[in-house]
Amino acid sequence: MTAALRRADGASDWSLVWIDWYEAIRDGRAPWGLPRETGEQILVEAMLWPQEEWDKGALHINRRIAGLIEAARAKIPKPPEALSEDEVNAIVVQRPAAHVFVEQGGSIVARPLPSTPADAATAAALQAEVLAKAKALRERLAQRGAELRPVESLDRLIEVLDCPPDAINVGLLLSRRRSIEADRKAYDSEEGRDLLFPGALAAIEDVAESTADLLAAFPAARQIEAGRVALDLVADPARRREVADSLDAIAAQADEAPFVDDTAQAALHAYDAALAEERDVDVVAAVLADRALDTANFVRRLAASARDGSTPAVNAIVRGVRTAAAEAGGLGADSWAAVRKGFPKGLEKGSESAGKILPPVLLLLLLAMISKELALLAGAAQGLKSLSGLVDRLTKASEPEPDVQPDPSKRAEAPANKAARKSPARKKPVQKKPAHKKPGSKKGSQKSEETESDTDEGDEEE
Repeated sequence: MTAALRRADGASDWSLVWIDWYEAIRDGRAPWGLPRETGEQILVEAMLWPQEEWDKGALHINRRIAGLIEAARAKIPKPPEALSEDEVNAIVVQRPAAHVFVEQGGSIVARPLPSTPADAATAAALQAEVLAKAKALRERLAQRGAELRPVESLDRLIEVLDCPPDAINVGLLLSRRRSIEADRKAYDSEEGRDLLFPGALAAIEDVAESTADLLAAFPAARQIEAGRVALDLVADPARRREVADSLDAIAAQADEAPFVDDTAQAALHAYDAALAEERDVDVVAAVLADRALDTANFVRRLAASARDGSTPAVNAIVRGVRTAAAEAGGLGADSWAAVRKGFPKGLEKGSESAGKILPPVLLLLLLAMISKELALLAGAAQGLKSLSGLVDRLTKASEPEPDVQPDPSKRAEAPANKAARKSPARKKPVQKKPAHKKPGSKKGSQKSEETESDTDEGDEEE
């Protein structure tokens, strides 16, 4: 029969429509290279054509159905063009930020960005001066009230500076300086000045300016600032909230990943305290940008490890791993336990002989889970857009072919019923907004949560 149809008039349409449909049903696959439900919808649409159409004959009907098939195929997204090795390398190379992330002992570990001052002697002298000023100011402010916000900001600044000059984390130092500047603005009122000692605002500004002098000795500071400015989060309150939620989601998922070291988890949360305290719109946007740069480096490390560790053996078990994770109800301790059950013996620790330290399937799984959040972040800067595209390629390249084996007990089920059976989308957990203390507030006092109206008011004040 099929041989005869291939020789008949309109053979191409017979082959495209009915021969392909017959062979697909016989072999247990979806016809026409389309999702099964799409194919069923095409047949239902054709069956509902008026009798006048069917009276025009088989060749006419075949051409119309073939047109529907081609139109449906045109809507299927084309696979992205493969990136060259140089293009991939350019995307996964980590950028100047407070932290870089490396593989060490089977885990992803955070390290401060190496930064060599242009003039070591000058940097050492400036560091000593800033540290002395910060400690003296902190002591005087503490006498007025240890719970004052500038005391906490100075504690964080001193923590960053209490190390050799070549070990200073320049990215965090930039963030700490912004907090000091914000303190000066927050207390620059009659009420605020009453909470401090006379001349305190001038002393706070002096510490901030001296810290800026120290930062000028580090070329990496200028690179980080350029990347931060590129994110441009100041003008759009909704964008800031979207970015903050995405960063929170990525950090929460990294917290549960068994191969993410405590140092990497701490780096992804390094800015939490500053964001919880801050109300100044400019500073919030700048700190969010700093955090985004760190998070992007973390994802670049994941992408590089997943790319380098991808093997046919990994691809063969991705389906089982992701199924186990889905059955465990999302990313969490139970999910990772379920994932590990699907590993062939020895794969979890990686293949040392092949130089694969981290289990690539876990990396791909985590990348897949953070891909939505990364896509939201990608609108902030071109570098993040490229990274988001690479993650999408990596996860989809390792996605196994869908299992399209028909279920005989459900073959007659109508498409509408199938749609009704789809499981509802998992709700995104509600993220609590950080509370902010007003100048002079005491610990344990009631804190007000930041709302969009608060943010909008802050913008108007600017």
